[in-house]
Amino acid sequence: MNNSKLLASSTILLIRDTLNGLEVFMVERNKKIDFAPGALVFPGGKLEPEDYNPELLDLCGGSSSDQDAIASKVCAIRETFEESGVLIATDYNSDKLIDPLKCFEFAKRYRKNLQENKITLLEILKKEKLVLAAEMLSSFSRWITPRDFPKRFDTNFYLIPLTAEFSAEHDGYESVSSLWISPKKALSDADKGLKTIVFATRMNLLKLGRYKNTESVVNDLSKSVITPVEPKVETEGDNIVFKIPEEAGYGLTKYVESRNANLFVKKKK
Repeated sequence: MNNSKLLASSTILLIRDTLNGLEVFMVERNKKIDFAPGALVFPGGKLEPEDYNPELLDLCGGSSSDQDAIASKVCAIRETFEESGVLIATDYNSDKLIDPLKCFEFAKRYRKNLQENKITLLEILKKEKLVLAAEMLSSFSRWITPRDFPKRFDTNFYLIPLTAEFSAEHDGYESVSSLWISPKKALSDADKGLKTIVFATRMNLLKLGRYKNTESVVNDLSKSVITPVEPKVETEGDNIVFKIPEEAGYGLTKYVESRNANLFVKKKK
């Protein structure tokens, strides 16, 4: 039995409307990273102790008293700023996201220092008189890494629409490239072997691909109940079979993947 500890983590699907339909921002992970090397993913990462700082939690929009839930969103916003340069925040006494130009300036000024722990997110907020727009994040899904995998996460996936003016770009360290892409194109590229996508990302792209625009997905999520998904994993010859509950709402309960394509399962010699 795998006794590895579950690590709390968070991620954000940045989405936007285009003439060709809905697109989502994704980054390609550095192949030297130990988790999901080379995979196309949404910006995100694991929670850090600072994400629970009471002063930081007080600088979050919304009325939730659940500190774990707020800290999860803090993590998602912090990691997304580090990995995409987009800061999900508002000015004091404002209900609108900071404008794209100001966001770009903050990324140039603070992003690298935040990544290198030379400044904290709390210090940035205080200096620039900002509040994290936690209330603008819609809960999209929650995935728990299967028990037999060497590194396990309990991940909250959030979603927020952006206008086309927002500039998002990979950090050049944890991620080596980035793009805005339609869910269907990302899945098609993975099926053709052009991109590597892990199972949870695949399923969330499949879910997102049902929607024509950002308004429809946000409206639907406001009425949805999020069911945590912990896939069951079996092997059938050279294939890995993932099974998820029907109530998770992904439209399928079984997915078969080549063992050699999986990033987390030991390969046959």
